[in-house]
Amino acid sequence: MLSSVTKSISYSRSAFRYVSSTKVAVVGCGALGLNYGTRLLEAQLINNKPLDVSLVLRRDYDLVSRKGLRVEYGKSNEEKRILTLSADMLKGTLFPATSDLVEAKGTMDWVIVCCKSYSIDDSLRHSIEPLMGVDSKLMVIMNGLGVEDPFIEWFGADRVYGALSLIACNRGPNPPVEEGPLVVNVYLDLKLEVAHVSDDVNKTQAAIDLFGMTSLQDLVVLSKNLIRSRWDKLCWNLTFAGIGVAMGGLTCDVIVNDPSLRRLANRVILDVIRVANADILRQHRARHLQAGSVEVPRCLDFIDEDAVLSMCYPFRSGETK
Repeated sequence: MLSSVTKSISYSRSAFRYVSSTKVAVVGCGALGLNYGTRLLEAQLINNKPLDVSLVLRRDYDLVSRKGLRVEYGKSNEEKRILTLSADMLKGTLFPATSDLVEAKGTMDWVIVCCKSYSIDDSLRHSIEPLMGVDSKLMVIMNGLGVEDPFIEWFGADRVYGALSLIACNRGPNPPVEEGPLVVNVYLDLKLEVAHVSDDVNKTQAAIDLFGMTSLQDLVVLSKNLIRSRWDKLCWNLTFAGIGVAMGGLTCDVIVNDPSLRRLANRVILDVIRVANADILRQHRARHLQAGSVEVPRCLDFIDEDAVLSMCYPFRSGETK
């Protein structure tokens, strides 16, 4: 439900200026993919950044190509920023399949994959392969450990980047409850942490520069150790998804406000940190043996029970995905 006070930004096709430049494909356009895809489109279409962005929508292609997209930033009780991208404006940016995109635009400079990790299979590989040219880069924005490994096997480590998104968002129903565009709600967008799989800072800068052209420029963070960053995110995901499901579908706000569940969350996080630090150091030793002198990564810090509540405070509204 919309707040009574909103900032509405609606962009018409007349604002569009095509610039043949960095070609970016977003594959896996659920709530997460649409958030990053529309940020990039806003940079291209409105701010005239040198981008050529394409969204592979599949099931939402028909609706968005007819009615457009509406992205609402902010909680329901706060002033919102509303980004409306009309169907007319989105012409030439939407594709129902990667094969259609390749036929229209050829290979990409960047392929951003925002699928769920359980979607990583041969069909995804065959879908992405035609988009990958000799110099193409691929960014995996997913939760979990080892999600970059299949892409490294398929396309080579030099071209693969990983990213972690600290976000609360969801995608509205299709068809919408009310006649109109597909709606994406972004309640909180706190951070996008990115790294090349080699943890090479110079290579990572290419990903920082890509999102630096968007309204996310102040939220993009360079990770010096991708494994550590993934474990850091898993402290959240394993703990609250695990407890929430085990307790019959509890939301984060219930867990952090119940003293016994909060103590349980703290114990789970401490266990995750112990396993994480062992894995971080194990992988460091393996790299050291393989590549010689490698900087020792910083392990995860142990936390106390009060830190659990602090850690979860931005997500206590129950609006998280």
